[in-house]
Amino acid sequence: WPLDVEADWSRRSLMRGMLADLYLRTGRPGDALGVYEAALVEIREHGQAGTLNEFTALNNVAVGLSRTGEHRAANAAYRHVVAEIDRGGFAVPPVNFLSGAGLSALRIGDLPAALALAEREHAAATGAGNRLSTALADLLAARALLAMGRPADAAARLDAAEAFLGTNRKGFLAMLGQLWLVRAEIRAQLGDHEDAIRQVRTVLTEMGYPADRTQPILDRALRLLAEFTLATGDAAEAERAASAALEISERVARAPRQSGDAGEAVLLRAQARRALGRAAEATQDLAYAIEALSNGYGPDHALTRRATSLRDGPTPPAATGRH
Repeated sequence: WPLDVEADWSRRSLMRGMLADLYLRTGRPGDALGVYEAALVEIREHGQAGTLNEFTALNNVAVGLSRTGEHRAANAAYRHVVAEIDRGGFAVPPVNFLSGAGLSALRIGDLPAALALAEREHAAATGAGNRLSTALADLLAARALLAMGRPADAAARLDAAEAFLGTNRKGFLAMLGQLWLVRAEIRAQLGDHEDAIRQVRTVLTEMGYPADRTQPILDRALRLLAEFTLATGDAAEAERAASAALEISERVARAPRQSGDAGEAVLLRAQARRALGRAAEATQDLAYAIEALSNGYGPDHALTRRATSLRDGPTPPAATGRH
C-alpha cells in the first residue's frame, strides 16, 4: 500500500495531543511542553505555518511554558497568539486564548494588558454564549484589579464568576480554588491576614493536599500561605509552606533555575529564614531566587528586584513574633 504521509502525520499529531494531555493531568507539564514544542516544529515543517493548526500549537507551547514557570518565554509566545487573533485570520474569534495571554501578562506585571485582555475575552465569550469562558474572564479581571489595588472591584468580578462556577462545584473545583485564593488575597490586602490564612488552608484541603500534590493550584496556594504567615510573624510556618511550594515548582519545572515559580518560592523561604536568624541559608536561597527569577520573569521584574535588594541590603535581626 502507498504511504499516506499526511494521514500518518495527522494520526501522530492526534497521539501527541493525547500524550501531552496525559502529562498535564498527571502533573508533568515539563514533559507536556516537550511534546508541544515537537508538534509545533512538525506543523511548520509540513507547511502549516499561518494556519489554525500552528496557532493552536503555539498556544499549547505558551501554556506549557507558563505551567513550568518560564513566564517571560510564555509571554513572548502569547504575544504571537494575540497578534494572530488581531490579524483577523479567523472567521470566528477563538475563545479562551485571550484569557491565557492575559494571565501571562499578569504574571510578568503588565497589569493594564492583563485587564484589557480579560475584558476582550469577556466580550467575546459573552457574545458566543460561553458562560464558562465568561466566568474565567471575570476571574482574570478580578486578579488584575486586585493587583491594581482595587479590591472592591475585584470582589464584584469574583461574585460574577462564582455565580456560574458554583453551579457545578465538583466539575469546576480547580477554577473555584483559584477564585477562593483571590478572595484570600483580598482579605490580606485589607489587612486580615488571619482570615486569608484560613481561606488558603481551606483551598489546600479542598484540593486534597498533602495526599495529592499534583494539582497545578498547589504551589501558588502554598506561596500565598508563606506570604501571609510571614505577615503575621510566623516565620517557621512560612518556611515550611515556602519549602513545600518550592518542592512542587522544582518537580514540574524543566530546569528549576529557569522557573519564576521556583524563584518566588525560594525568595519567600529566604525571607522566612532571615526572620528566623538563619542568615547563611537565606543568602544561599537569595542567590537561587535571583537566578530563577531573572530567568523566569526577567531581571527587571518586581520580584527579581526585591530579591536583589534583600541580597544587597543589611541582614535584619531574627523576628520576635511566633515561630
